[in-house]
Amino acid sequence: MKKWIESRLIIIVLLILVTYGLLSTDLTSTWGINKTVNWMWDITNLYFLVPMIFWVSLIVIYSLLAIFKVQTSLILSSIQLFLLGVLLFVIQNSFPEFYFELTTAGLLILIFNTIISIRKKYIL
Repeated sequence: MKKWIESRLIIIVLLILVTYGLLSTDLTSTWGINKTVNWMWDITNLYFLVPMIFWVSLIVIYSLLAIFKVQTSLILSSIQLFLLGVLLFVIQNSFPEFYFELTTAGLLILIFNTIISIRKKYIL
């Protein structure tokens, strides 16, 4: 199990995201009727940009590590999966005050995990 988590973390991440997406959608409601369309985003801060960078880089980096068969750190991968679960709980229960901090912490753990994994395979 330890080796499977280290080498196939992208599968776990994608399964969590697909499961969350399927469980959180409400297909019985009507969408888009009599709603105002806002065509302009307020980009004066990075509040919306950091979560987008986090989710895209999470999928892309762990996919590349799986393609190149690089094993990730078990401790950092476990922390990443726990943080991903907490982040999805925060999104589901609408606690926006913790969202930016959790995505920033997740992005830092992702960078550390990638650096340690590449260093473990190619340098040492």
